[in-house]
Amino acid sequence: ENDPTFLLALAETYQKLGKQRDAEALYFRIIRTTAASSETVPAYIRLAHMANQRGDLQRAVNYWREITRMNFVEDSTKMRIHTRIADEFFEAGDFEQAHAEYTSIRQTWPDGSFSLHARTQAILCLFKLDRYTAATTEVKTFSRQFKEERLALAKFTYEEGEYFLRQKDFDEAEDKFDDVRDDFKDTDFAPWGDLGLGKLKMIMNKTEDALEILTDIPLKYPDSELGAVAYLNLGDFYYKSRALDNAILAFDKAMKHDKSPQRIRASAMRYLIRCYEEVRFLDRQIALIRQYLEEFPDAEDTFEKKIQIGMSLMHLKEYERSISYLKDLKRKADRESEPEIQFFIGKCYAEMGRYNEAIIEYMKVKYLSPPTKLPWDVTAMYESAMAYMKLNKLQNAKDLFERIVRERGSESNFGRVARQKLDEIEVLLNDS
Repeated sequence: ENDPTFLLALAETYQKLGKQRDAEALYFRIIRTTAASSETVPAYIRLAHMANQRGDLQRAVNYWREITRMNFVEDSTKMRIHTRIADEFFEAGDFEQAHAEYTSIRQTWPDGSFSLHARTQAILCLFKLDRYTAATTEVKTFSRQFKEERLALAKFTYEEGEYFLRQKDFDEAEDKFDDVRDDFKDTDFAPWGDLGLGKLKMIMNKTEDALEILTDIPLKYPDSELGAVAYLNLGDFYYKSRALDNAILAFDKAMKHDKSPQRIRASAMRYLIRCYEEVRFLDRQIALIRQYLEEFPDAEDTFEKKIQIGMSLMHLKEYERSISYLKDLKRKADRESEPEIQFFIGKCYAEMGRYNEAIIEYMKVKYLSPPTKLPWDVTAMYESAMAYMKLNKLQNAKDLFERIVRERGSESNFGRVARQKLDEIEVLLNDS
């Protein structure tokens, strides 16, 4: 059955069920079996959205470009897609590529709101790329031609402040942030002046002033997304200061803020997951990871978060649950993740004192798992040797430690630790 309407509906159903790979396969099938037409466009759009959610910007852009190459697509639609591509590069922080895209839009469609948006964003890119002279030259021309575009002018002033902040010209930065706050009260962007001042005070180690400004932002601007941004900045400050209780409160407020954008909510959740792990609120961590996976199923770090669930179950001493969970997860793992998961299966058995089973699982990492960037195979050998010591099988442990020294070198980190263990074993063997 290759009817594109049927396949599209089925793929959308798979997506709602969380079966992303099945959905993706069906979208590709539509593209493969249907000539370029209005029926293939929805498949490309959904593939682009899925790639974006995974954090694969370049792949998403490629899907959008495929639509713009179709002859039947209207020029206005192409213009909107090119603008979206530029905006996505901008949001991802690739300002060089974003500037090139915005410049191309201005050249291809010199009139209208899309051209004005592209011109505004291109100037912001220049500031972010530290091309100060070019940016300010463009701003002067822009302000003469579009002096009624107050929001754009506020953004330029703010980015000029950010430029001075990066240059550590704190007086100029403060002046620009003050200008945003005081001169652009007629725009929704004025609160960003407060955020800039808060960041400035923090960089200058004027901690009390910074905390006062950032804490006040959500109260002064309750209907602005900036409240969530301020809470995120506060959380980051507390986290780096190791004030984890305060960090948790701030990140929780950022996550639950009514106006919190998706990117801020996701970032706050990732921070909270890390905080919960560090303070050993592991039940909360697991619950939050599950919520994160439900809200952001295509995020780039979803599999890493799934591994964290298995490790947290182990730390909670729920070993059987952890083993069962990790064994199921292992079947879906890629080459880099599979040895890590297998290692922690062995770790669970070791934590339970079931050392023979632990050794079997550890040695699977050495002999059955694919090689990886991280040395899971050597770590597994070391833990196997330690398990043999627990079982008082000293010769077996000695053999493995000697193998580590041979394979990794006596002066490597692994080699040095293994040699220390060999010295311990020698003493134990001589005393027996």
